[in-house]
Amino acid sequence: DDNRFSEFEGVTFGKNADNDFQIGKIESKGDKTIFWLNKEKYQINSPFTVHACNAAIAVILAKKLKIEDKIIRRGLAKPLQVNYRMQILQISGQIYLADCYNANPDSMQAAIEFWQNYLPHRPHVAILGDMLELGKYSDKHHKEISAKMKNEKFDSFISIGKYATLYEADMHFDSVNEFLQADIKFPPEAVILLKASHSLGLEKIVERK
Repeated sequence: DDNRFSEFEGVTFGKNADNDFQIGKIESKGDKTIFWLNKEKYQINSPFTVHACNAAIAVILAKKLKIEDKIIRRGLAKPLQVNYRMQILQISGQIYLADCYNANPDSMQAAIEFWQNYLPHRPHVAILGDMLELGKYSDKHHKEISAKMKNEKFDSFISIGKYATLYEADMHFDSVNEFLQADIKFPPEAVILLKASHSLGLEKIVERK
């Protein structure tokens, strides 16, 4: 609808078959994610399926720039690990899924879904904080996460922050420092999700270990 872009060539992308580029099945296998784009199979060096759509867009751009397929695949094979962005950390037998850099409703739901499916036979603990910068929709989106968590299986659910009270967790703390002072112990093989906006400082929980 914006005339400024009318002179540029565009492509469509999504799950529907009528798109120029259709993304198909996405699955996590070990520490990799496999996805299909126009029936071609690609792999990225991350277990988090949420990265697949971003990778698919990168493939589309590379193809439009006529970059060779082997170079595209070489790029996708590079590590995606960035500190505290969906980072898997093993500490004293526990596994931390540390996603402390940013949080919005979509990424929060994606993180919860990955956490639920990751080593499901182990105890699961969620430590969720505020999703900031949501404006007048803040209460609505935090309540949506509360509703989602009511349908999940876990051993413990902790919330941290001002808006996080709306999650209706098992325990609530106003700040990370208050949580750390409580010195709560989790099962030795727990899978622990840390997810909140960066300013809450959830990474302190990992750095203290």
